[in-house]
Amino acid sequence: MKKILLFLAPHAVAIIVFISVAVAYFSPLLDDYQLSQGDVANWKGMSKEIADYRILHGEEPLWTNAMFSGMPAYQISVLHHGNWIKKAEPWLRFNLPHPMAVLFMAMMGFYIFCLCVGVNPWLGIAGSIAFGLSTINILYLGAGHTSKVNAIAYMAPVLGGLILAFRRKVLAGTAVFAIFLALHLSANHLQMSYYLAILLGAVGLTEVIRLMIDRKVIHALKVSAVLLFGALLAVLPNWSNLITTYEYGQYTTRGKSELTISKDGEAKSESEIAGLEKGYILEYNFGKGEAWQLLIPNVKGGKSGYIGEDKEVMRKIKAAPQVKERVAEMNHYWGGQAGTGGAFYFGAFMIFFFVLALIFSKDWIKWPFLLVGLLALALCSNDPSGINGFFIDSFPGYSKFRDSKMILVLLMIMIPALSIIFINSLLVRKEEFVARYKKIMSIAAGVLVTIMLVILLTPDKFFTFVSADEAVQFDEALAGVDSEQRGGLLELLDTLEAVRIEIFKEDAQRSLLFFVLAAGVFLAFIFLKKGKEVLIVIIAITVFGDLWSVDQRYLNSKKEKSQYKNYIASEQKAFPFMPSQADISILQREAAGMESRVDSLSLILESGMKQQPEFAKLKKKGNIEWASDFGALNMLSNYRVMSINNPFANASTSYFHKSIGGYHGAKLKKYQELWDYSLKNEYQMLYDSLKAGTYVNALATADVLNMLNTKYIIVNESMAALENTAAFGSAWFASELRIVNSADDALKALSTEDLKKVAVVRNQFADLLPPQISADSTAQIECTLYDVNRITYSSSSVSEGVVVFSEIYYPAGWKCVIDGTDTPYAEANYVLRAVKVPAGNHQIEWIFDPPSFKSATSISTAGSALLIVLVLGSVYYEFRKKRIIEKA
Repeated sequence: MKKILLFLAPHAVAIIVFISVAVAYFSPLLDDYQLSQGDVANWKGMSKEIADYRILHGEEPLWTNAMFSGMPAYQISVLHHGNWIKKAEPWLRFNLPHPMAVLFMAMMGFYIFCLCVGVNPWLGIAGSIAFGLSTINILYLGAGHTSKVNAIAYMAPVLGGLILAFRRKVLAGTAVFAIFLALHLSANHLQMSYYLAILLGAVGLTEVIRLMIDRKVIHALKVSAVLLFGALLAVLPNWSNLITTYEYGQYTTRGKSELTISKDGEAKSESEIAGLEKGYILEYNFGKGEAWQLLIPNVKGGKSGYIGEDKEVMRKIKAAPQVKERVAEMNHYWGGQAGTGGAFYFGAFMIFFFVLALIFSKDWIKWPFLLVGLLALALCSNDPSGINGFFIDSFPGYSKFRDSKMILVLLMIMIPALSIIFINSLLVRKEEFVARYKKIMSIAAGVLVTIMLVILLTPDKFFTFVSADEAVQFDEALAGVDSEQRGGLLELLDTLEAVRIEIFKEDAQRSLLFFVLAAGVFLAFIFLKKGKEVLIVIIAITVFGDLWSVDQRYLNSKKEKSQYKNYIASEQKAFPFMPSQADISILQREAAGMESRVDSLSLILESGMKQQPEFAKLKKKGNIEWASDFGALNMLSNYRVMSINNPFANASTSYFHKSIGGYHGAKLKKYQELWDYSLKNEYQMLYDSLKAGTYVNALATADVLNMLNTKYIIVNESMAALENTAAFGSAWFASELRIVNSADDALKALSTEDLKKVAVVRNQFADLLPPQISADSTAQIECTLYDVNRITYSSSSVSEGVVVFSEIYYPAGWKCVIDGTDTPYAEANYVLRAVKVPAGNHQIEWIFDPPSFKSATSISTAGSALLIVLVLGSVYYEFRKKRIIEKA
């Protein structure tokens, strides 16, 4: 019994420590507050229609019209019920609330990695804290990028399972590898999966080479085969998500464009046609010298914001009041990113040991870590040429992701991993290290400290203290002024640089201190004969203090005037948007005449919402009524709304209405192109006309807005919304066809044709429509049922015609059924649908029923069962093996 308790003790302590750290970091959650996360609020806006449909029908809506005039719901809020592994996640996280649960899982996942590679469990706790509190996790939890941090949290144990399989226990390692890879994939962040694949490939290849050198070729092949089987089992539970993501991805901004010209009229490059533009991909990558923030957070100022907000720095500025005032208005951050919430800091203490490990560690894992680390540092820059250009243009799939500096997440894993493995080797093989490397390791430690000291004393020799954009602005300003003004600008520039050097030096001193502490711990390992337990505790405390103190700069529990800066009341988190007067005016106008239907449906929604865990815990539930009323109206009507306030980065409209805009990182490519080439111009024209008071005329000529059935325009939230009487409605009979040869021609035609009369169709769809049509003054069509996945129309005409529907063309799932018969349909007006309708009275149904989702769900269910069998089988095998050994 005592032996069992001794075995379990470090694991129990680890769990307690990780829970304590997570709870302490997000302590306001215990006081009925929630983290203020901008992206979560936007997610609630974009997913409101999906959530309402789920309550009303008890099934998944695979489409939503809440954003961008309609798009698949796959990447917003679809629940994949065939993935049983995902359902185990709350238990792994001890049912902690978000985001405590994610931070806990990040530390727990790294702890599992440490156990897999044979690290002392007590030392593993220190490494896990280093990984969990790396600022990437804190920054992205603060922003609401939950899926990203979820994916990151499972990366270390996947790597640990792979190493365990190659080095000690094939079946157990494969089980760990497979289960955590399945959980990682279920987080649904393919960019993180892409980077994980690079790391696993590098480490796996190194392990195979190591085994082959040791003449264990058969074992290497066996382990590789078993791991590949484990990877397949990890993929299968996620198949419904992966296959729909792949299918949808071909039509998104990540997919291939059919346009050959850019919005400026110039020919597109191959990489621009195949994926994202280089400038867009690299917009948030590092400028020159910025990667040093991994070691010195404020190497480029850390976080975007005014210098004047830094009271400590402002007190140290020695300059004339007017210069000081101008400096206060300058950016605290001077790196190459478009903006940043904070530095990617992985801990000076851990980086010290990481560098020593690269030099002295005997573990083969340092070689793939070194190569992958160098690759990550090269790819995190914002230089579009060189290796970035090669990867974007030539490396499969790389151009699908933006913010590619996120590849540094691999260093976030590798730095604490190799550091802890190296420190563990000092504990296990201390005599060997001391005998062979005592002197040289001491010298190396001194050299690292000296390098940091030199950087601190002469920062201007290594770094610049104005951004590239600021340097251009100063040069332009200095070129056209007299000598007196020139002197003032130079004084401003000198003061700005002096202030930023002070910001840098203060942080460099801090990193130097942790280098000195690390050197002290390292030398203690070498020279002291006892006290390793004390040193492990010192490492854990130092790592905690190092990272916690930087994390608190970006996300903390501080209050201003008794209000948390980074937290909001639970009620506000549950209802991130309150209806404006404009929203209410739309509700009142549209509900008129069907109040009883709206009220009846609203009561069902309200009852369903109150049963949701998020809403059940709220002390006040009054806002549920608003949410239910708008949800009910949304399910009983079919029109769209545009907000003048930044419509393509605004999810608040989607919370209450079907919006032509929205907020999402993977919108349909054709719709983005419609905005870039056409819709943006109409938006600007309308914006200008509203100022001039001529918006009625502007709306009458805004054919793209009108074909999208934009019935209401929200100009001022405190006033009633404007009703657009020129909107075409949800469907209309065209009186003329314009057949064009290419996507370029189709998009251009939108600005020259009368879209109420003319349907613009590419020649590849011409055979699906009549060769000729004519105007039919008696033709009528109206929407009789809106149900997200199913929309029904009733039509009447005396002759065969073509109906254009104000519904987004998406061929992977939508089918048109006329009087019970499947009918082929065409793309019209670049983004809409059109179908040939016979003369007479007909019922037309649009049904979104992608066969890929149904078949993939069955595969996910079977895959989940197989993975569970693997895990249970490996547990049984290891238990049986241990019993046999004990009996022997």
